[in-house]
Amino acid sequence: MVTVSLRTWKRALTALAVALAAATAAAAWALVCLPLAVDDPAPQAADRTADDETAAQPARHHLSDYAVVYERNLLAPLYDAAPAAVVAREAPPPRLEVRLEGTAVEPGFTYALVRTKDGKTRFVSVGQTVAGAEVVAIGNGQATFSLGGRQVVLKVEKKEAAR
Repeated sequence: MVTVSLRTWKRALTALAVALAAATAAAAWALVCLPLAVDDPAPQAADRTADDETAAQPARHHLSDYAVVYERNLLAPLYDAAPAAVVAREAPPPRLEVRLEGTAVEPGFTYALVRTKDGKTRFVSVGQTVAGAEVVAIGNGQATFSLGGRQVVLKVEKKEAAR
């Protein structure tokens, strides 16, 4: 059996620590001072062989090619919404500017009593025009006018009797 003194163990461990420190310093110097050899990812045309040309080359894109990805709103739907249907609103029908005050319906004698916007009262019969509207029909308590291609029915407004 070999016995080693404590002093010998200290010398061996100190020598090992110095060797490791020297190796670490040499590796750091090599990384800083020596240039690294980099393989050229695209071989020159003269260096290419037939096998290299048939092999699939990965596509190289510029970063600006991916701008559409960066600009896309990820919370938006993946499809464009259909354009809203344009609904053509019809023009409101022209307002009839007369008020029906009363009617007189007898065989051979049918008239309507109308008050125009300017306050004049007129008796009209079927076929006559008042305030731009033609009288189409006169009934008991109502009259039908044609205004702007539309039929407008006016009824006699009932007034409350004065007490």
